[in-house]
Amino acid sequence: MAKTKLHLHESKDGWFSYRRRVPAKLQALLDKTEVKHAYKTKNKVQALKLHAIYHEKVEKEFAAAKAYLKGVAYQAGTLKYQTPSKMHKDVYASLNQQGLLPHQIPMPNSTMSDVDQMAW
Repeated sequence: MAKTKLHLHESKDGWFSYRRRVPAKLQALLDKTEVKHAYKTKNKVQALKLHAIYHEKVEKEFAAAKAYLKGVAYQAGTLKYQTPSKMHKDVYASLNQQGLLPHQIPMPNSTMSDVDQMAW
């Protein structure tokens, strides 16, 4: 709980809010330097409950951004990492199971007309 309360801010008027700096590596991706959220309450107990929920949401957002920067897949809800090479192997194995090789998969071609590409 002590770590969660770290980003809880109380204004001079007694209003509670969330305030946290975005890590430098994630700022360009998230397009912000700071996360701010007003809890719109002066009640500390209510603010702590809201804070725990919002803090978890921010942590998930940061985890997803970090995973994206590392070039790995992220599935919403749970952190499930899969490297691009692992994804490639899985796709190749799936195609191989169907009796296909990647070069046998039909793909839209630049030589196709627009009508043919739309029909494809």
